[in-house]
Amino acid sequence: MRDHDEVFRRVMKAKEQYEQQKKEKTMYKIMKNASGGGASDGGPGKSSKAFVWAMRVVAALVAVLMIGGIAAVVYFGSKDRNPNGRSAGEGGQNTTMQPTNTPTAGPASLLVNGSGTLTLWCTANEGSYDRNAYEQAIAEMQARYPNIELHWQTFSDPYTLIDALETATQPGEAPDIFYEGFKYALDDMAERGQAYNLDSVFANGSGGLSEAMRETVTYDGHAYGVPYTFNAVVLYVNRDVLRAAGINTVPSTYDELMACCETLRSRGVVPFGCATEDWCISEYLEQMIIKNAGASALEAIWRDDVSCQNPKVAEAIDLFEEYVRNGYFSSADTESERENSDVLADFINGRYAFYVCGSWYSEDFLNSGRDIAEVEFPVMNNANAGAGQFLCNWGGALAVHNASNQKELAAQYAMELGQLLSKYMYLGGHGLPAWQVNYETGSVNPLYAQIEGLVRDANAFVFTSDSAMDNRTLEKYDALVRKVYNGEINGAAFAAAMDALNTR
Repeated sequence: MRDHDEVFRRVMKAKEQYEQQKKEKTMYKIMKNASGGGASDGGPGKSSKAFVWAMRVVAALVAVLMIGGIAAVVYFGSKDRNPNGRSAGEGGQNTTMQPTNTPTAGPASLLVNGSGTLTLWCTANEGSYDRNAYEQAIAEMQARYPNIELHWQTFSDPYTLIDALETATQPGEAPDIFYEGFKYALDDMAERGQAYNLDSVFANGSGGLSEAMRETVTYDGHAYGVPYTFNAVVLYVNRDVLRAAGINTVPSTYDELMACCETLRSRGVVPFGCATEDWCISEYLEQMIIKNAGASALEAIWRDDVSCQNPKVAEAIDLFEEYVRNGYFSSADTESERENSDVLADFINGRYAFYVCGSWYSEDFLNSGRDIAEVEFPVMNNANAGAGQFLCNWGGALAVHNASNQKELAAQYAMELGQLLSKYMYLGGHGLPAWQVNYETGSVNPLYAQIEGLVRDANAFVFTSDSAMDNRTLEKYDALVRKVYNGEINGAAFAAAMDALNTR
């Protein structure tokens, strides 16, 4: 079983460390204004170069100690993959690899006449969950475009990479293409003018990307990233538990789900498993906001576009609190600290009938020997919400730095590389594909493929709070969610408190 929960805790601890460093405003102003100090060698003789490098070394050492080499924000699990002894690509060195299969067709021949050298910064370290996907995708790009040489450098985690991007502001210092592991961080780059507007390449080469997925990398109406992977939050159903309670069909509507919960409760079965970790509680709550008030309502909350005092948002909060009061969650769970790994095991073993969490657990369920189904959480209010609206975790996107001296070539390359990463991440079982699946998928875990089918025609994706918020804001938000879970505040009080909380 993948220890996703331990990875999540360690990554969030690293995120906390990074956000703490961001509080040092003066230091970061100096670093941003420094004329030297990126991950490349840059120009010699820069007056502030030594200071910037010292700060980056300290940040890197702290990050390594905090996360033990975690390569990326891992919402898909932490299973190691053997990189087959290929060159790591660290330190800006070019890697030479052979493609693992026949190159597939590229989008709209964007790079037919392209030539030159590009740089890529990412976090696909040796042994990391996404390493193989990067190696395969880059090898295929090299086979397609031998006149384009890619130098790629890896960073120990997303925070040292973000830190390096903040100091690398001049041509020759900044990479042409970079990986971004957080939606809020990509928005910040776009707002500061450091991310290149990708609208032109999206107009020519994004035919295999849904409008809903494009919106996940949009800021102020413009696209700034090429998404390649994500994970969707779904409702898992233990059909063995339902059958034991005399229920032979998986509920498909909200009324059926509530009737099912009442039947289960009357027979001594706890309907839902939910750990007391903050992210587990908030995924339930945010799912219910989407299904009662609509995806646009939760997205507006994250963007601070409107007041949170939407009656349907407050209603969703009250319904969640009612779940707790009605015993839809175990009182033993709500009154004690329960880690998600324990709740997951109990769900598999039949203590609960339902479990809300991300698609990364499909492999655990496939190997459990239990009859577990994966369905979209049903719509609660048809007047405001609809099917095909999913809560999701950010998985990864490629962006182009505005300091690149070959932005358009880099944008075209990133557009095509992102599609290949989408393919190889999915085939490797490490993320749902952001792009259309037009290749053979026989090796994909069938439960994972079922979720891909659920989200294929989605009309809206909204990120979870821990993808959408920086750590300081997230801490305050989690405290409010905890108060709802503990029955200390109702929906109206939650909405009023959220209005006072600047989520951006």
